[in-house]
Amino acid sequence: MNRWMTVLVAMPLAAPAIHAQESVRIRPSESRAQLKLEEVLSIGSLSGEHDAFGRVTGIAVDSRGRILVADERAHHFKVFGPSGAYLATVGRRGEGPGEFGAPSGIVVTPGDSVFVLDTDRSLISVFSPDHDWVRDVRISPSWQINSMIPRPDGTVVLASFARGDRFPVKVLGTDSEIERRAGIPIDPPDLYGFEASLLGGRLAQTGSGYVHTTKSPYMLTFLDEQLNTVRVCNGPRELTTDPADVVFADDRGAEIRWGDYVHSIAILPLHEDRFLVAFIDPGDDWTRLHVVNEQCELVSELEVDVVLLPKVVQGDLVAAVRSTDYHEVVIFRVTMEG
Repeated sequence: MNRWMTVLVAMPLAAPAIHAQESVRIRPSESRAQLKLEEVLSIGSLSGEHDAFGRVTGIAVDSRGRILVADERAHHFKVFGPSGAYLATVGRRGEGPGEFGAPSGIVVTPGDSVFVLDTDRSLISVFSPDHDWVRDVRISPSWQINSMIPRPDGTVVLASFARGDRFPVKVLGTDSEIERRAGIPIDPPDLYGFEASLLGGRLAQTGSGYVHTTKSPYMLTFLDEQLNTVRVCNGPRELTTDPADVVFADDRGAEIRWGDYVHSIAILPLHEDRFLVAFIDPGDDWTRLHVVNEQCELVSELEVDVVLLPKVVQGDLVAAVRSTDYHEVVIFRVTMEG
């Protein structure tokens, strides 16, 4: 099944007041390009034996092209071949080594080790390239971890947030202790305990460090290898929803109206120091994609009339979760013309 989706949207630009080493407004590039997605593979069905997913929370691709899919509701991750053929199921519900409560993220290192975030058990489980359990790394149960990047020295760089927190990027040491906090400090209003869910953001590697995007407002923070802030790119604030506008409280308690929360959901590295940033509107079921470079230039943009959650890039291919009546894993070839 192949689908081509090309809708260009023009938007005004404005910059929030943020103090950093270099703070720049995201501006349209002089050489604009047309972003296209060509679907080359989909995995998922309503009732298949191996591809009826409960809730896909993570996708990773290893050096052999195998596709690893974390399923929160099924308490495991599945492995598929490059053509989509089912290969294996790893893990089950439980409290023992290699078992899961709720796997909510999955990452493959350059050496094909597998890191699986388990929010229910407050740990990161590490597996060998052959998917044998190796060890667990404990994490704070208060953290909302959205991204994790394992490093060769055994530490893990996290995009995470918690109530009472200020810094959205952290380095987790091999002893499960925080070694470094970084990123632009966040001083939120009272969000009635929902700070971890509504704030923080996503993280990706660059050629010389990392880039972090907040859920709201639209802001990219470039960090060097030591996690010092190098540059902040400020996008249009009206593109995302103020988190305080989706939290409602009365004498019965507080709730989030997720359907009203337009926010950034992903940042992935592309070629030539370009990054794919994704925003979703869960209420109206659309996804907006921006391609932004390290100079804070908007190179291309695309709107898709479905909720599409990009998870990982390999070459010119992007693996994403497509959310309709059920969850699908879809692989797109990304091209930019012009």
